[in-house]
Amino acid sequence: MTPGDIPESPVAAFEAAQDRLRALVAGRDRAALIEPPRTGAWCVVEIVRHLLFAEQKHLGRYTPSRDWNPLGLPPHNMNPRRRGQAVEWVPTLDIDEVLEAWRTEHERIRPFLDPARPEIQSTLAGTTRHLRSHTAVIERVLRASR
Repeated sequence: MTPGDIPESPVAAFEAAQDRLRALVAGRDRAALIEPPRTGAWCVVEIVRHLLFAEQKHLGRYTPSRDWNPLGLPPHNMNPRRRGQAVEWVPTLDIDEVLEAWRTEHERIRPFLDPARPEIQSTLAGTTRHLRSHTAVIERVLRASR
């Protein structure tokens, strides 16, 4: 880092990773976004649904309300509860609907992400790594679908 460089804030790094993913899927053929890979893994839309869930799980803990957007997609071995009741996850393959739900959730969570708190910095760093990792998977899936 040079003396004039300003380090990127943890929130800005997370949002830049979100923007990169949004640009990656923008304007893509719907078929490429819903086609499951030959490996049987999640399709692109399901990965984005999972990233919505991950933000709610990891960053949503800093909000006063722990509500889950039903478009999120938890890992197969996890089913979070809301007020003691199992969450009814809503399956969808509509990328625009999922991206809008994720944007709305991020706007709800963002005011509570105080980067001065070390635990929030740490959670943001881990969540950003998770997002970047899944973005790399999406890149590979989209390359293979051509």
